[in-house]
Amino acid sequence: MCSFLAIDVLADTPSRPNIVFILADDMGWSDPGFLGGDIETPNLDRLARDGMFFPYFFNHAKCEPTRASLMTGVHFHRQTKDHVTRDFQNVTTIANVLKDAGYHTACAGKWHLPGQPTDHGFDRFFGLVEGAANHFDPDARLQLDKRCYLHMKLAFDGKPFSVADDNFYSTDAFTDYALQFLGERWSDSPFFLYLAYTAPHWPLQAPASNIQKYGGRYSEGWDRLRAERHQHLIQAGVLPDNFLRADRDPDVVAWETLNNQQQTDAARCMEVHAAMVDRLDEQIGRIISYLEREGELENTLICFASDNGVSAETRFNRTPDKAAGAVDSFRTLPLGFCNAVNTPFQRYKNWNANGGIGSPFIAFWPGHIEGGRVNNKPINILDVMPTLLDASATAYPDDLRPLDRQSILPDLTGQTVNKNEPTNGKSDAMYFQLKFGKGVNQKAVVQWPWKAWFDRTSGWHLYRLDRDWAETVDLKKENPEQLATLIDSYDRFDEEAKKQQERN
Repeated sequence: MCSFLAIDVLADTPSRPNIVFILADDMGWSDPGFLGGDIETPNLDRLARDGMFFPYFFNHAKCEPTRASLMTGVHFHRQTKDHVTRDFQNVTTIANVLKDAGYHTACAGKWHLPGQPTDHGFDRFFGLVEGAANHFDPDARLQLDKRCYLHMKLAFDGKPFSVADDNFYSTDAFTDYALQFLGERWSDSPFFLYLAYTAPHWPLQAPASNIQKYGGRYSEGWDRLRAERHQHLIQAGVLPDNFLRADRDPDVVAWETLNNQQQTDAARCMEVHAAMVDRLDEQIGRIISYLEREGELENTLICFASDNGVSAETRFNRTPDKAAGAVDSFRTLPLGFCNAVNTPFQRYKNWNANGGIGSPFIAFWPGHIEGGRVNNKPINILDVMPTLLDASATAYPDDLRPLDRQSILPDLTGQTVNKNEPTNGKSDAMYFQLKFGKGVNQKAVVQWPWKAWFDRTSGWHLYRLDRDWAETVDLKKENPEQLATLIDSYDRFDEEAKKQQERN
């Protein structure tokens, strides 16, 4: 676990660095070792120690919306009416732009967007076309509900791909092909690698060697783990010591009320979740080691994030009588441990509370980003594309819909004085929306330091995030005018987005 310093950074920016963007899937906010302390992630710890960590990073609470916004730099709500991105309309992808600028582009891992990566600017692709699958057996099928059968639809360069390998594990395989693609790149060209792991997305499955490392580590339960992680966040300098954590989720029972068998089973699920994050970190280490051996690390910008908060989709716990971990199990993380790994937040994936839209973000670039820094600027997944284009000195096509936000490269290299002010004349407001069934279930707007969040069951809430990152005190009664201003801002965004949808 590393300790962080206050912000202020450095240096001239070279042209055309290599770029590696690593995306985890459904990782808890405090899962990395440098934040929570109990999962061993030495490679993520290194990237954070020698790079810059942004605690106030926002995604879009769910796999596909986050990925659509990441790939295009345009809010997914402007692209689609039903929150299913059927095509990239009037936009382009970061891979298309970088490829046109001479980059070798490769994608390994989960796509979960229209078509395949090779349709949208990637020279090479190996991975999962859809959203989730058995991590060990690509051909395993499971009925999740009346309409959905889950199995791994693998593809290799746009064509269906079958794996005949008894040792297959998705996290390892994605890394294998990523390294293969890097080894094939043109000798005189920089590369862009998008490495989108499915770990630690359900089902909970990991190699036995990783699971064994965590045997017995979580036997004291989720209440103890949540308290310990909160303390570690403070000790590491990530959160001020006066920042509270949200109360235990009202749907989570006290650990002591479980019988011995229930505690043993729940702790095993947490051990496998930790093992999945552990294995993910090992594979990231393989990428870093390759870059070091090839002499490329010094000129490579590496970014890391998760697509949303931890998944509390316990309805997919399909084999409750089987211990988590093996190929024939299909388990999800119990809600109490979801609550713990998402410390200090309330709620989870599929919510616009910070437990859904908050995730850790790391930027690492030796010699250009000063190490061991926490940057308290609030940033968004939509900032990634303009930042990568800025870092690579690549122009965005002027005949397409403009990018929604701005580059944070000046913040990475220490050229921005006021870290909370927007740049390039664009608004720093952030907007969020999720639909489930008919109508909007979740929506939010962040105009730093204020956040208004709407939940269909409880209405609008108001929080001041610079004092209450975990959203513990609702201020809507004390600040009705502030809430009204934010709601008006959201409504104007929503109206404009709907008009753009009609023009698509």
